[in-house]
Amino acid sequence: MSTGVIVSEAVRLRANEAPRFLRRLLRRRLAVACIAYLAVLVAIGLVAPIALPTIAGEHAGDLLSARQGPSLHHLLGTDSLGRDLLDRLLVGTRVTMTGVAEALIVVLVLGVPLGLAAGYLGGWVDQLVAWLADLTFSIPAVVIIIVVLSVFPQSMLAGMCTLGVLAAPGLMRVVRAATLPVREELYVAAARVTGLSRPYIISRHVLPRIAGAVIVQASLLAAVALLVQTGLAFLTLVVASPAPSWGGMVADGTSNLLIQAWR
Repeated sequence: MSTGVIVSEAVRLRANEAPRFLRRLLRRRLAVACIAYLAVLVAIGLVAPIALPTIAGEHAGDLLSARQGPSLHHLLGTDSLGRDLLDRLLVGTRVTMTGVAEALIVVLVLGVPLGLAAGYLGGWVDQLVAWLADLTFSIPAVVIIIVVLSVFPQSMLAGMCTLGVLAAPGLMRVVRAATLPVREELYVAAARVTGLSRPYIISRHVLPRIAGAVIVQASLLAAVALLVQTGLAFLTLVVASPAPSWGGMVADGTSNLLIQAWR
């Protein structure tokens, strides 16, 4: 059998075996519900600050209505300064989602290419990436983030990018482990035989096969980034007052928990 026949057969098998990811995803009701929920959050983050432009700079509301429970005028009640909680919750969505997106973008930009290079190329590249990952794992992440925020006070970008850099090695290792078996597949060997470049093979043949693992890890890292961002906002390290954020609202509610149980 000629090389051309082998290559065409491998490509045909690759095309037949490749999962139709989007089609399979849309067939699952839970997946559609999750996508719809994320779409609603993104829409709120985009629309709320435009529809409620004064909320981000509101230092105080109606002080006579401070710490009220839910009512027709304030569906979720008011905070300790008489500001509407629902309005601040909606406007604070943009700040929170922006922080999560910043960390996630840094993680993907660093973790996916380095993990692919380590898994596909091997050799000294693999050893170097493994050494960098081990070095990063030995660094206390929380301490580094706080140090960075002491240099760049109230900087959401600096704090979340630092988190992304420190979280990237975890994704590197997952991507590397997923790449190792894929590089031995027949269609990848056939692509090498035909003389295709390594970047082309990695981007067109290897990356689509490990996309599932990347998506799962990205969703987990997004959840971690949300918790970290909320915690930093709770400590008023990344969002300057009076701008609303989910963590800042939790801090305000905690300080008034004994005074007003609804808060």
